[in-house]
Amino acid sequence: MKHLLKQLTHWDQRSNYQKTIFAHHARHALATAVSPLPLPLPWLMRLARTDKHWPHVKGGHRYGTAYTDALRHLRYRRIRMVDRRRWL
Repeated sequence: MKHLLKQLTHWDQRSNYQKTIFAHHARHALATAVSPLPLPLPWLMRLARTDKHWPHVKGGHRYGTAYTDALRHLRYRRIRMVDRRRWL
């Protein structure tokens, strides 16, 4: 599957900058597709490989439930993320 995706996107022919931009757009598209689903936040954090929720690793953080409680009121609202690069 990985090899097929690399061929379809011409991954090896892209520069590092183009790979970064492509990865950003792919993650954005995935987040947009998944956002209406009622998935648990700790599960999404593990899927995104954030260091904030790794309960299966010895000494790993377990912030998933705390973030779920703190952000519950924002669950299905549209929020606007400020992109730092616009201010530069």
